[in-house]
Amino acid sequence: GERVATQSVESSGPSWFTSLTFTLPASGKGLQYYTAVVESLPGEQNKSNNSWTFVINILENKQKIAILSGGVHPDAGALKNSLEQQSNYEVSLFTKEPYPADLSEYNLIILNQLPTISNSMRQIVEESRQQRIPLLVIIGAQTHLPQLNAMGLGITITPRAGSFEEAQMSRADEYASFTLSGELKEIITRYPPLKVPFADYQLTGNFQILGYQRIKNVVTTRPLMATGTAEGRKTGFIFGEGLWRWRLYDYSMSGSHGQFNELTDK
Repeated sequence: GERVATQSVESSGPSWFTSLTFTLPASGKGLQYYTAVVESLPGEQNKSNNSWTFVINILENKQKIAILSGGVHPDAGALKNSLEQQSNYEVSLFTKEPYPADLSEYNLIILNQLPTISNSMRQIVEESRQQRIPLLVIIGAQTHLPQLNAMGLGITITPRAGSFEEAQMSRADEYASFTLSGELKEIITRYPPLKVPFADYQLTGNFQILGYQRIKNVVTTRPLMATGTAEGRKTGFIFGEGLWRWRLYDYSMSGSHGQFNELTDK
């Protein structure tokens, strides 16, 4: 009910376009509702498109994300670069020990190819569990699967031959935790394959599968991405390495990282 800003616009012809910029004060955190209105002219018949209501979500603080990686890895770099392009996130990347001793300031912990044979990550996983900090686990060649299975994260991966294979994404239509745009739905099935464990996968009932492994154009029942809850905290899995190729593919097809950024934001 309050007018917060106004500008006068002079038309340059019967069909024209212009862009206006308004800087509005953040009066408080949360959802703020606004309506942009173009005043009607005498004799104007179609007035229904003279206003548009929109919502701005004002955040009190940025969401802090810690990426813990078992060494320098292009997947960790791709995630960091993607998340930093989005204004809501503040991202810290740690590629070696000592990892942060206090995790309470973080809203999400990403484990890239951790735990390893030499680093169980037990203390960090247990601390994040006690504080209910959401966890995203990216599995790769360096991940020590027996230790991962013992963490109680709702996943058991049993290697068949101790090897890896390449798998592309086959979308799961029944996934409902969040929605993907039509553009992302289309391109995600064409992304280059990830390197995944040749193994049997078992997930608890608290997970939804975002995509299945498609190996040589054969869709399997093995998950490639899944999200859900484990012991009351949000948990996600990416069951392969090579995300950096997805980001490069995005750019090669469209000249931007828009679809990959959408996926990481979700």
